Amino acid sequence: MLSHIPKLSYPINDSEDILKIPNLSGVYSFHGKYKHPLYIGKSININKRIKDHFRDARKIQKKNNMIKQVTNIDIYDIKSEFYSLLVESFLIKKLKPLYNIQLRKNRELCTVQIKNNKNFKIQLIYLRENDINVGDLSDYYGVFKNKTHATNQINKIIEKNNLCKVTLGTEKKIKGRSCFAYQLKKCNGVCINDKLLKDHNSSFIKFLKRLKLKKWPYDGEIKIDDGHNVHIINNWVYKGIIKDLYKKGPSDFFFDFDSYMIIKKFLLKKPINKKIKVITL
Repeated sequence: MLSHIPKLSYPINDSEDILKIPNLSGVYSFHGKYKHPLYIGKSININKRIKDHFRDARKIQKKNNMIKQVTNIDIYDIKSEFYSLLVESFLIKKLKPLYNIQLRKNRELCTVQIKNNKNFKIQLIYLRENDINVGDLSDYYGVFKNKTHATNQINKIIEKNNLCKVTLGTEKKIKGRSCFAYQLKKCNGVCINDKLLKDHNSSFIKFLKRLKLKKWPYDGEIKIDDGHNVHIINNWVYKGIIKDLYKKGPSDFFFDFDSYMIIKKFLLKKPINKKIKVITL
């Protein structure tokens, strides 16, 4: 993904050295004395963004702890916002920079799959990105930071619409008793009356619909021309730019939620982003 991107490297001995960094757009990474990346970010004005980091370090202790470790700054010169977002996401996942990881320490992206049985009982299944069927994302609901975040968001929908946490599996059932919400008159009693199950669960799926992951809107593979490179994408899976494809095998292509969110933002926003051109194959 990175072999064709111009990479510039700048030793940093003091704050004056950041003045040598040119005004470019793309992705930057801070490195310490042991070369492991401390932080990775992106900007349409890298020189200004890096100056902001150093200025903020005077006021924010946590940022100061990072900046005083910086001995080198690498810059990937990327003109396209679309490509910059993908490269930033790729590098953070691959290199696990210390300060990005701290920001994402509880982040284990997941989605929710609904199993709706013939007796109208619902089972919520929490899945990581490598466990889902990319061929039909319409079976899945939401992209959440982790299972706890997913449960909390689903509970908000349940509470807002007077549904039942026990019936939907986000609250433990006590045998022979209704849920706590029923005692507060915030549940219609489906937890103690199976005759209400079908309507209750149909309502839940309707309220959850806005979180449904988007089905791939094309018949197959597409090209995205961002004015600087031509990218290949299929079923929300980013396959790289055309000049890189000959270097890759099938195992190099995989679905991940971050790329899905980036690609979806550019493809499905109406009107479509003017900075990119979609070419169907």
